[in-house]
Amino acid sequence: MTSDPVRARRLRRRSRLLAGPLAAAAVSALLAGCSGSTDPREAQLFDVLRNTTDGTYSDRLEDGRKRNEAASQANDAIRASNDSLDAQRADLAPRVSAARDRVSSLNRRIDQAKAGLDESDARYARLVKAEQDLARADRRLDVAEDSGSSSDLSEALRRISLTEEELAF
Repeated sequence: MTSDPVRARRLRRRSRLLAGPLAAAAVSALLAGCSGSTDPREAQLFDVLRNTTDGTYSDRLEDGRKRNEAASQANDAIRASNDSLDAQRADLAPRVSAARDRVSSLNRRIDQAKAGLDESDARYARLVKAEQDLARADRRLDVAEDSGSSSDLSEALRRISLTEEELAF
């Protein structure tokens, strides 16, 4: 087999002509596999290899673990706070209930006393003021019941006692 020099020259020339586009296609294929992303959802093949070997993914996992631990600790603190508040509410519940009974009793007595009076009577105005004071005390009882606050309960009880004294029932 003898080689034809002209043919050999043509093949070399074609090879050089094809080498440029083939090399560009190969480089494009390599670059297409490398977007530079550290997000595993967006990373291409070479990004995944680089991120795995340089510790990027390990760092992301560790950061995630730390965030989860911090969130877990915050949740534990909130649960403890809620448990404490529930205990306070449970402790106050009987006292709030007794105070509501006092308010209801006073309101009934006020209604009975108002029944025989004319609206222009000074005693009638005093009874209306007492009803308003009891309504404020009842709202304070709502706050005490919701918040578990003994200071709100104390304030409501003080208002109820003052109203009782003013009415002298």
